[in-house]
Amino acid sequence: MNISTIKRVLQNEVLFEELISHCAGKVSEDRLHGRKDQNWRARRASGDRELALRCALKLSDGDDEAAQLFVQWAERRAAVLVEKHWPKVQALAFALREKEKFTGNSRLNGAEIRAVLRSRNGSGNGAG
Repeated sequence: MNISTIKRVLQNEVLFEELISHCAGKVSEDRLHGRKDQNWRARRASGDRELALRCALKLSDGDDEAAQLFVQWAERRAAVLVEKHWPKVQALAFALREKEKFTGNSRLNGAEIRAVLRSRNGSGNGAG
């Protein structure tokens, strides 16, 4: 394997992770509100749908049909991960809501995320 192939594989890995993360917000909201539909157009989906499609189009070299299939796969992968880690997702969502309520800022930095996860699972490293 040459260096350009390795670089392409790594770039694709990052794009797949990004694609899943863009789908995770919708999947989490759907789970929270008990929604079963997978139609992004049926509700407001912020810019995540657009970002997901951009990643999928890069992965598919501009093939629209393949991009749609990548998005469907990423939605499913995100659903599996959200289900597996639902208590942590809820804890982070609550922390974001609280921070926004008190500061107007709805972003958590790495240290804040680790603190929430540590308090959630009682471990010292936030893993699990």
